[in-house]
Amino acid sequence: MPYPGKGPLDAQELVTQRKWVTKYGGFAAGRSNCDYFTHGEPTSLNYQDEDLSSAADGNVLSFEMIVPQLSEVDLTGVTHFPVPMLQFLGRHPLGQP
Repeated sequence: MPYPGKGPLDAQELVTQRKWVTKYGGFAAGRSNCDYFTHGEPTSLNYQDEDLSSAADGNVLSFEMIVPQLSEVDLTGVTHFPVPMLQFLGRHPLGQP
């Protein structure tokens, strides 16, 4: 079945899927949320308020532009990549317990 469901990739379906994955600790092993990832910018002393606002706006714009394009990508016939492709899979990626 196509990810994250039948039909074209829909941004709202993707947001809903990620919400539940995060809620049940599927985003990162041993964590019940992804605040460390989504709220990391404010911990940097180099960011000013306008930088944080711009970063948030850029994330939204990127999401709105990229998700519809992803629905048109079909890699089922691709059997060779001219560059190395690495995938790290496992129950607890990145060495987390």
